[in-house]
Amino acid sequence: MKHLKLFEQFNNNEINLIVKFKDKDEYFKAIEFFQNNSEFFAEEFNDEFRSISFSCLDQDDADVTEKAIQDELDENDFSNFYFESEDTINSFEYNERINYDEDEEKNEEVESYSFDDLKANFRSWQYDHDNYDDAIGLFNILVARHPKEDEDKLKELAFNWVGYEENEENEEE
Repeated sequence: MKHLKLFEQFNNNEINLIVKFKDKDEYFKAIEFFQNNSEFFAEEFNDEFRSISFSCLDQDDADVTEKAIQDELDENDFSNFYFESEDTINSFEYNERINYDEDEEKNEEVESYSFDDLKANFRSWQYDHDNYDDAIGLFNILVARHPKEDEDKLKELAFNWVGYEENEENEEE
């Protein structure tokens, strides 16, 4: 369910469905299977990650394709594999935004990286951390993880994240 929620934000963008194999022999057996016997056309084979990619139109298509590939692999006695998916359009747009030159756009992107970092790694800090020490602790972590970002914005972000409101006594320190 967690992965499904992540894809709700992509609004019908193209998705790569990826089958990853834990066993090297199974992976090479799967390559031959998908090249010669499968009903599905594999877009890419990646030996380094033992992965096989399939292009899907959207998340619904990826879900249906995953189920069908799962059935096909199970029927042909494959094991030690799992599925992942990635949004191809957002990856492209992300690369385009990174190369965008205006300072304002870069600042917005940089801020979103630290905010995404908070959402992904510091959810627990939103509960029972609304004190100065924890707010400063999170601020220091963000500064270390995002050294190119504006420290004032990181401080504001950290303090808002934990729910600590800095009063005048602490501002004078």
